[in-house]
Amino acid sequence: MKIRIAILLAAALAAISLGQWLETTIEMPASCPDPIELCYNPTNNKVYCTGLFSRHLVIIDAASNSILTTVPVDSEPWSLCYNLVNNKVYCASRHSGTVTVIDGMTNVVIDTIPVGGWPSAFCYNSTNNKVYCASYRSGTVTVIDGMTNVVIDTIPVGGWPSALCYNSTNNKVYCANVRDSSISVIDGVSNLVVATIRVGLSPSAFCYNPTNNKVYCANSSSNTVSVIDGMTDVVVATVTVGDWPSALCYNSTNNKVYCANHCDNTVTVIDAASNSILTTVPVGSTPWSLCYNLVNNKVYCTNHGDNIVSVIDGVTDIVITTIVVGWNPRGLVWNPIQNRVYVTNLNSRSISVIRDSIPNAIEETKPLTQSTSPSPTIIRSISQLVAIHQPAILLDPTGRQVADLKPGANQIHIRPGIYFLDADTRGLRRRSTRKLVLIE
Repeated sequence: MKIRIAILLAAALAAISLGQWLETTIEMPASCPDPIELCYNPTNNKVYCTGLFSRHLVIIDAASNSILTTVPVDSEPWSLCYNLVNNKVYCASRHSGTVTVIDGMTNVVIDTIPVGGWPSAFCYNSTNNKVYCASYRSGTVTVIDGMTNVVIDTIPVGGWPSALCYNSTNNKVYCANVRDSSISVIDGVSNLVVATIRVGLSPSAFCYNPTNNKVYCANSSSNTVSVIDGMTDVVVATVTVGDWPSALCYNSTNNKVYCANHCDNTVTVIDAASNSILTTVPVGSTPWSLCYNLVNNKVYCTNHGDNIVSVIDGVTDIVITTIVVGWNPRGLVWNPIQNRVYVTNLNSRSISVIRDSIPNAIEETKPLTQSTSPSPTIIRSISQLVAIHQPAILLDPTGRQVADLKPGANQIHIRPGIYFLDADTRGLRRRSTRKLVLIE
């Protein structure tokens, strides 16, 4: 077992326009010609891609950008979800109303689970190891046990559920119901709907802010974002954004929320503390999806009207570059190990790989016996962080806090994966130094 540590000078990087380039283009196989959605497996460093009108899932080696294999699934594979606890990938097939479960290590299909009609969205409950699948036509959310792959509940929600979001602070799942303009709040333990929240017209996208415990919901037909208190499940603000908000993402470094406005070619930037609009960023034509890069503090936006990806600096909220990709770019996913962003190009049957340089970063590989403070020492699944001289926090790749660390020796249970060790400067907008910890 080895640990690689990249020491990132975050304050310096924030002021520098780092190099972005199209590293390569991965051509999709004939069995999966129409790539649409992506997800990332941090345990085995793999990227998964669904083909909209195919019956296959493509698995990519994220280190080499080579296709490892294609996996047969049911008709019209759409959404994807990763279970970090059991190293499984879930693929929802809309036409067949099933979820295919794939082993993250072996790439073998281990189960096929019947769910509701037109399954279209996933989220994962890491506290109770459950996978939630929203079925658009059935008006239900299916709850799957992450260990056994058994359906443990089917929850009636509102009409046309289209998006899901997990609140890790209060262990709740939020389900956006397009037809009813409502959000069903599901308790993560009991699987009961504990609240129904009225929001704007056609709620269709979520993101979660763990810093302030807020849930954001984009309401496409009313051009608003509803801000929900994660404790009380009350709408605390309604933010007017651009025309047809279609995607959201959270910047954990600067505590901002980004909203892609599909019909007016902009991204609205919201201050997550005050719920006020900071700025509106012009991007390309018909922005579709967003992705946040925690290492270099950038937001990526696909624009399928002009086949580009806009890269937005997380500090200045300025588009620092645009990258030409394939036709009709849709899905995005970030690989933090190689610091790559993958883009599905629906109509050119390919995946574009964007690489980001990290100047002034130190990257090295050390065996356990050579570990020195303040580097982590890893023993199997237990991390002992020695000689921490100031309070620190451990973050996962989404920016969610997974542990508090105190000065001196700390011992925490942790699984192999990707984490960020950061100075405990909560309440401040900018952090000075961040370490990327890759536990293998």
